Amino acid sequence: MDTASAYLHQLLVHNWMSMAFVMVRVYFIAIIVISGILLGSRKTYLHVWLVYAATAVFGSLLKEWFQIELFTPWGYGYGFPSTHMQALTAAWGYWLLRQKKLWLVVLWLTILALTAPSVVYFKCHTWICVWGGIVFGILELPVVFWLEKNNRLEQGLFVWVMCCTVLWLMCSNTQTRMMEPLACFIGVLIGMKIPYALKQWIGIGAILIICTWLSNVIESSSIDYYLGLVSIAFILTCLPNFQLLKHYG
Repeated sequence: MDTASAYLHQLLVHNWMSMAFVMVRVYFIAIIVISGILLGSRKTYLHVWLVYAATAVFGSLLKEWFQIELFTPWGYGYGFPSTHMQALTAAWGYWLLRQKKLWLVVLWLTILALTAPSVVYFKCHTWICVWGGIVFGILELPVVFWLEKNNRLEQGLFVWVMCCTVLWLMCSNTQTRMMEPLACFIGVLIGMKIPYALKQWIGIGAILIICTWLSNVIESSSIDYYLGLVSIAFILTCLPNFQLLKHYG
């Protein structure tokens, strides 16, 4: 009976941690961003993605600075701070706290409380790495909100990301992967600066064909891989907004 109870408890904990860990994954925030673009405010949710990508770039630089080694079931690298938790803290914090409602603050804290143990449970990071990611993510939020208040969010994040990239390139023997979030950041920023009418003229279909071709080299680290990420991120800015279509239709 004790063995059965212990197995059931372990199964429940594992399932709970698995569900919480989903919120840390990049595809989960991508689903939220895509849903927001289609049904909500295009600019707001593209800004959420920019904050997420910029935070991931900054986190990669911090890992190179601290160089705290981490051994996981998937390999070796630098683990402090946790980019998972740093990007989650900043992106969800920007999305929820900007509305200045108490229940959204509670929701944000609840998300952090649920996801932090899951990152440790699946041995992606240690508790020190997780707390480091949360702290750095929180420290970024006043800067992000200040930039938005002064209508300089896109420009400010661009300067921030470029500075982080230059400093990261100056590091010798880099152990972190900064180029993926950098490519996504560039793709979204380019798309936001191109008029929507021009993007329609370019044709989303042509971009999809390019991305399909580039997916053949998705496992490599070639220039095609990063161009593919730029193209995929660019597609986010081409998605229609059904609220606007309904309004003007």
